[in-house]
Amino acid sequence: MSLFSVVIPTFNRATLLHEALDSIFAQTFTDYEVIVVDDGSSDETLQMLANYGNRIRVFQQKNQGPGAARNLGAQHATGEYLAFLDSDDQWFPWTLEAYHEILLRHQFPSFVVGKPLRFRDEKLLRLASGGQ
Repeated sequence: MSLFSVVIPTFNRATLLHEALDSIFAQTFTDYEVIVVDDGSSDETLQMLANYGNRIRVFQQKNQGPGAARNLGAQHATGEYLAFLDSDDQWFPWTLEAYHEILLRHQFPSFVVGKPLRFRDEKLLRLASGGQ
């Protein structure tokens, strides 16, 4: 069992989803599983996901929206904690490490949430630090 089950709902985001997945696989903390729920995509999403092989688990459903897709992913999760990432978002390499440190520091609370950093220019990402 992993500490985190990372659940990604996706719908027709083949062009962005790989960036979200790559940001997960760049994590400094590696005790996680990755679950992607395809919410009825009609683009190349499933073909792109096949490139990740057994590094991810993929589930499909008819289009029901991101909430239903998150719920399906949660049903199949084996981790102690769910970590949700949208298919058009990315994590910093220290995101799961920071969550892990918070869990340890606060005796494993039921819920932890991060604050998003909105950006349009990737150069702004360099200004962010790993200091939690």
